[in-house]
Amino acid sequence: MVEIVPIIAAGLSAASSAVGAISQAQQASAQAGFQEHQAKIEKQNAFLAREAAGFAAVGQREQGRRALARQRSSIGRSGLQLAGTPLAVIEDLAVAAETEALTKEFEGEINARGAELRAQEALFRANQTKSGIGAGLLGDFLQIGSGVAGAL
Repeated sequence: MVEIVPIIAAGLSAASSAVGAISQAQQASAQAGFQEHQAKIEKQNAFLAREAAGFAAVGQREQGRRALARQRSSIGRSGLQLAGTPLAVIEDLAVAAETEALTKEFEGEINARGAELRAQEALFRANQTKSGIGAGLLGDFLQIGSGVAGAL
């Protein structure tokens, strides 16, 4: 005669293992959702980095235009002609202002690309987490079935 206690114990053990496996799958799913959310945030950060760099570059160019206007005004009041050294000074100011504006744009692009790479990494981790859920559950349930069969 088959004793019922080992069968009940095997059933309870299997149920406990199944609940644990499902709980792990839910945690992995939540982790994948968090990683996808992080990817969205990083994509927004990339957009904002480019926008901020564009505004900073516009501001830098405006500041450069004002500096050039002040220099021209100063040269005009002094009675000098806009040739030779005064012209070279104005050209140097213009080049410096544009270089600074381009530097701001470049820095923004570097920040944006960093954010995009972090977004790709977060999506990769999310996909890895998701792909492991099914395989993990299958393995857990096969192990549970093996344990129950061994108890019988």
